Amino acid sequence: MKTDNLARPIKLTEEKQSPQVALLAPPTTQVKQITPDNCFDLIDKSYQAQLGHITSGISPAAMMTVYCSWLAQLAQSPGRMIELVLYPVTHVQDYLTTILDKDHSENDADPRFKSEDWRHLP
Repeated sequence: MKTDNLARPIKLTEEKQSPQVALLAPPTTQVKQITPDNCFDLIDKSYQAQLGHITSGISPAAMMTVYCSWLAQLAQSPGRMIELVLYPVTHVQDYLTTILDKDHSENDADPRFKSEDWRHLP
């Protein structure tokens, strides 16, 4: 066995004589056997790992807590709830104008920035 400049073991195969890095497992690593005692833990860990991957590490319990807090605060503001319910009705004219606007083309700049104030630096 030879070592390269990084002091990693290299194994030379007899067929091609090309170096391949030998994969060494730490001596303390042991594969756990699935037994009835740890079967449920294995299911839990697998589920939690997949859930963490899907949610990008954000706790679903924390998200539910935030949502319930927001919902409780909204329930205490009936005026805001009515405003949110009526928002689409009060803006239907804007929606129809945007949808049926024949002068609007794909190449137009963003209509929010057409004001003259956007042409000057702050």
